Amino acid sequence: MMSKEDGWISPKIIIGSGATGDYYYERELIEDEIWREILKGNNILISAPRRVGKTSVMKSITNNPKKGYKMIFENIQGINTEIMFYKTLYELILKCLSKFATNKEKIKNYFKQIGLTEISATSLKFEGKTLDYVYEINKILPQLDQEGEVIVLLIDELPEVLHTLHKSGKNEEAISILKNLRHWRQEEDYKMLKFVIAGSIGIHHVVNQVDGRTSDINDIKSIDCPALDNEQFDDYLNWAVKDASIVFDKTSTMYFKDKIQYFVPYYINLMLDEMDKSAMISQEKNIMSNDIDNAFNKIMKDNSYFTDWKKRLKDYLKPEDFSFVNQVLIKTSHEDDITAQDLYDMAVKANKTEDYMDLVYDLVHDGYLYNDNDKYRFISPFLKQYWLRTNPIYKA
Repeated sequence: MMSKEDGWISPKIIIGSGATGDYYYERELIEDEIWREILKGNNILISAPRRVGKTSVMKSITNNPKKGYKMIFENIQGINTEIMFYKTLYELILKCLSKFATNKEKIKNYFKQIGLTEISATSLKFEGKTLDYVYEINKILPQLDQEGEVIVLLIDELPEVLHTLHKSGKNEEAISILKNLRHWRQEEDYKMLKFVIAGSIGIHHVVNQVDGRTSDINDIKSIDCPALDNEQFDDYLNWAVKDASIVFDKTSTMYFKDKIQYFVPYYINLMLDEMDKSAMISQEKNIMSNDIDNAFNKIMKDNSYFTDWKKRLKDYLKPEDFSFVNQVLIKTSHEDDITAQDLYDMAVKANKTEDYMDLVYDLVHDGYLYNDNDKYRFISPFLKQYWLRTNPIYKA
């Protein structure tokens, strides 16, 4: 519920973790598109830049399943071995099977065979048996009615797991995961197992890094999860501050839009949180342009909100690739935009003329830049200011 202090009511926002319940702003069009593809029998990749709300959408779908579908969500970011990945997948499948209305006798007998004694939302208990998780998945699923109930695993941060394996010298394990996932998606014996995959880094870049090609994921239906548009921003703001103490009029709403430009709930919520805290102290409920400026400036003084954007690039790119894209971002922050000729000239200097545009396209896909008439600009003033603040001196 909304927080109250001496009668003050804060906006309906949450920062950091995926929003659920009353704090989730429904992305109806995206959820409907995902469900249309699930009902067709497709596996799905939610394709979107960072911080647009993919995780919140996945959790909402999980919490509102359609009849005949057993949904379960898992963020697998911390997994660092192939065995741990298969173990997690297997346990998610067992949790779904325990809720099946059909195939009950087969499932019950199978649970006895593997020594499963207890199952809950958070844990499974076995009678001291060591299991081969891939073998067990391949064993139980083909026994079940492939035209009956469907298991949908909503897996967040798969690209990060693959990259972690690749970076730690376990590339063969990452390739094996990709091959098994493709096997389960394509074979008729596993029709009742579907995947919805997402991650905060581009999966195509990571798969290409791991396997040298992207054919192992070209069967997955990609669905975009974009930032809010102009009209959706208005609706989101009205939804977030409905019944709250702070008030926006048309002028302050327009100024808010102009200030942040890129309408993702995370950025909107950061601003609303700062404005709300300041207004609660001053007891001035009407938000003005200077309140919006002050909130922006205060957020920019705290680098912790944005350091991860740079860290991700450094972690996921080879040193020479990171050096190139970082210089691109520094130049763009100082000069407002960067042209195709600028990019080529920088690529020549960095000896990267063969693949430099792939790196630029990744910056676009992952929510750093956008293309404006063959010029590239920061998509968010927050990121532009972050690169300026952390690189105040630039020599062209």
